[in-house]
Parts: sequence; C-alpha cells; structure tokens
Amino acid sequence: MFMQIKTCAFILCVGQLLIGGLPALAMPQEEAPTNQQESPLLTIGSTAPAIDVEHWVSDGNGAFKPVTTFESGKVYVVEFWATWCGPCIASMPHLAATQAKHADDGVQIISISDEELETVRTFLARKLPNAADDGKEDDGEEKDEDDEKGDDEEETPQTYGQLTSAYCLTTDPDSSVNNDYMKAAAQNGIPTCFIVGKTGEIEWIGHPMSMDKPLAGVVQGSWNREVFKVAFKKSKVMLR
Repeated sequence: MFMQIKTCAFILCVGQLLIGGLPALAMPQEEAPTNQQESPLLTIGSTAPAIDVEHWVSDGNGAFKPVTTFESGKVYVVEFWATWCGPCIASMPHLAATQAKHADDGVQIISISDEELETVRTFLARKLPNAADDGKEDDGEEKDEDDEKGDDEEETPQTYGQLTSAYCLTTDPDSSVNNDYMKAAAQNGIPTCFIVGKTGEIEWIGHPMSMDKPLAGVVQGSWNREVFKVAFKKSKVMLR
C-alpha cells in the first residue's frame, strides 16, 4: 500500500510539472505578434522620418541646404537610386526637369544612394550619351545651324554631374535613410520616391517617372491622400 501511494504521488508530481511547464513554452509565441505591432509599415499618411544623409554631393547649384527634418509648408521628394541602376539613371533628366519646374513652389528633390562617395563621384564624371558627339564640326549648312544654337548648346549638361546638379544628389553609405524609408515601407526596387507633403507626412510612394500628377496635387493642395492610400494598399496586396 505504501509503495502504491509513493507511485501515485510521483506520477502526480510529474503531471503537475508537465502541466505547469506548458504555459512557459507558449509565451514566446504569444509575444511575437505584439513585437510585430510595435513596428508598423511606413505608408501613406505616416510621418516622414528625419533623414541623416552623410554626403551631400550637389545642392541644386546652391539653391538648397542639407535637410535633416522637414520644414512645414514645403514639399520634398526623397528618391532612392544607385549608379548601377539603369532605370535610376534614365530618371535623372526627369528629376532635373521636375526640380526646375517647381523651383518657385517650395519643392526640394533629394536623391539618395547608399554607395561610397568615390563610387558616386566616379559615376558623375561620366559623359552623358547625348554628349558623345559634342565638339565635332559639321560642314556647310549644318555647321551654320549649330552656330545659331549659341549659348543654348553650352548650357546643355555634358556629364551626369552637371545634369544632377539641378537638384540635391546625395550618398549615405551607412544606409540609415534607406532603412528608415525603403525597408520600413517594404519597398524592394529602385528608383522609388516618397513625396513628403507640407505637413511632414508621406503623400505618395512610387516610381519617379510617375510622380508628376501627385506632386502637382500636393503642391496645389488638391491631392487626395486617402483615395491614393486605398489604391496603394490594394496594389501591395496584389503583389503578395
């Protein structure tokens, strides 16, 4: 009888130990969703994170100063690019033209790479494709037509450095801004730009070649952020 009591007591203790241990094993699984909720995606309507860019390579020919926090009442385009990215390079003339178009509208374009400064400088020294034939002389009437262009031809950018000098081109090798924007917004491809509106909130996310209408709307105060936010969320779901 004594042995039976000891056996039952032993089984009861083991059972209590196992039952008592189960909640401890389940706790990490219960905590995981809470940790995920603490880091919501950066999206339309989110407050735009401050930027800490290491190297400001160009400043719009002196028109702009380096930015850390966004000034109320102004509009910013934060664009991400790289020297190895063909679509990024193809977007550069459009960025330069857009900056010139909105020169008096309080718009500042900030283009950010995460490459080393020397890599970016080497790229900017390259000649533009349409500058390959510059300096060649034509004969007859064609030469006269070229002469008539005069100063306009001299103002045509000859290198990528001259082209991008129209706006703020930067590089941030520690990728801090890339992490705060691209990764935080789950954006995987470049070029990608974020339009930061007059209230310091993100109004639009997309390809820089598609930003004309939303940028004009943000500048004019006619942009419907909520409508785009719904469409943006749908597009994200469709890409999953």
